[in-house]
Amino acid sequence: MKFGEGIKICPNCKTENRQQAKFCKECQLDLTKVLVEKIKKPGEKEFPVFKVIAGIISTGIILILILYLFTNITADKAKKTVRQIIALEKEISFLDNNITKKYSGPEINQAKSFLIEAKKSLDRNDHASSVEWLNQAEVNIKLAKEKEKKGRENDYELYMNKGKEYSQKGDWDNSINSYQQALKYKQDDTIAKKEIENVQNKKIEAKEEKREGYFIGKYKIIEPIEGEKVVIDTKTKLMWVWNGNLAGRVMNWKDAIYYCKNLKYAGYTDWRLPEIEELKTLIKKDERPRIDNKAFDCRDSWYWSVTEYAPYTTFAMLVNFYNGTVINNDKTLFNYVRCVRAGP
Repeated sequence: MKFGEGIKICPNCKTENRQQAKFCKECQLDLTKVLVEKIKKPGEKEFPVFKVIAGIISTGIILILILYLFTNITADKAKKTVRQIIALEKEISFLDNNITKKYSGPEINQAKSFLIEAKKSLDRNDHASSVEWLNQAEVNIKLAKEKEKKGRENDYELYMNKGKEYSQKGDWDNSINSYQQALKYKQDDTIAKKEIENVQNKKIEAKEEKREGYFIGKYKIIEPIEGEKVVIDTKTKLMWVWNGNLAGRVMNWKDAIYYCKNLKYAGYTDWRLPEIEELKTLIKKDERPRIDNKAFDCRDSWYWSVTEYAPYTTFAMLVNFYNGTVINNDKTLFNYVRCVRAGP
């Protein structure tokens, strides 16, 4: 038999038979079910079937492991990107308010736009692009925070200065309002809170002072009811309406009498139009206007008296508090009114 041909080895006597043999040539054993084996050359090794199979299996396992690791790495990247998106959404939501938009609206809107693009890239499993969009969103968020911080500081100083200015003028309500506005830009600021408390105390003190009154020369100014100020002449004992145009308009003589008679002001109802001699007591000599404009609010014009001009009853007496002139004029003309009563 030649090398490379098949043989049948008898399982009984181990005799080598041709591959076509049906019976063993030594012991006549039936060889029809015996497998054919190949005759090997001297030194020829058997093909390593099992080693090849083992190698294939090993290679498959390694590929599976690589695929598993790659899948896990990709999944981890996706999870990290999702977490980053959620974090940035929270930051944008926190910044998305009227005050912050005042300073950095364009940056906030740009960050929103970049975040949308990052989500689209993530949906396409394009993690690299998603990360790039997120980085751009972070840059805009950082810039928005910086601009907001600077803007808040500037507005805080602005309203703190306004509060101080109003306080110095005695405008307590606007002062308090300004300090409260400052708190919007710097929440829980102890300085602004302290200033509000100080102004509130000053407002209470000022209200008490108004009720008790203060002096300007011979005049005592009091405010029995908030916003209803009167002036008491300590010499004549007359009480005058402080406002030089309380009615808010000019009127004829008859209407002036009616207006004062029906006036309810500073807690009093016995007001009247003054006599000419009473009105003349308010004239201040040597300087214009001819009234103490520190004690009174006044218009540089004519004011009615109740006194009629004797020769002509269609005329009544008036005083001009710019130049101190006393004249008579037609009762149908329109002039200012300052009411008076016996005081206090």
